[in-house]
Amino acid sequence: MAYGLQKIGVAFTLVALMFVFSACSNKQVPVDQKEVGEVRKEAYEREEAARREARAREAAIREEELAELRKAAKEAKEEEVEVDPTDIIVYFAFDNYSLSDEAMEKLAQISLWMSTHTETKIHIEGHCCEMGTNEYNLALGEMRSLSAKKYLIALGVDESKISTISYGEERPLDPGHYEEARAKNRRDQFVINYR
Repeated sequence: MAYGLQKIGVAFTLVALMFVFSACSNKQVPVDQKEVGEVRKEAYEREEAARREARAREAAIREEELAELRKAAKEAKEEEVEVDPTDIIVYFAFDNYSLSDEAMEKLAQISLWMSTHTETKIHIEGHCCEMGTNEYNLALGEMRSLSAKKYLIALGVDESKISTISYGEERPLDPGHYEEARAKNRRDQFVINYR
């Protein structure tokens, strides 16, 4: 019987402890709302200061990068070698008049040259390889010369300073009848008029 009473005592003790803990957990500790607001405000101000500092660092980095780019452009212009447009040849893929990235770079050099030689005019000659009929090659050569003209105009060259002609397959750079020769013949060449 003593053992049974002991069990009941332990059970009552556990139930009493549960009531005590549950009563404590429901108690609300008074919080000073003013203090909470100040803590939040301080945290916000710290975050905002960190954001401003990060933006200032990013702006300084961007300004440094821009300064380096300006310096490099200035040095490149000072070291710039005069290009002769008559030495430039723009090549095309077979049966195509689209400008490649390399062709666009070469045309940009011509545009730069034209901007410093305002008294000149440029004549663009479109050429083709021997593949296809004469009529087709004359039309394709014209499309090639017009592609270069349109790109030069987009780069700022005055349209009145550019003329085009197609020679089709009539003026091959390489008279061979193999692919390497044909690739050399699919081209635009440039003639300068000093008038």
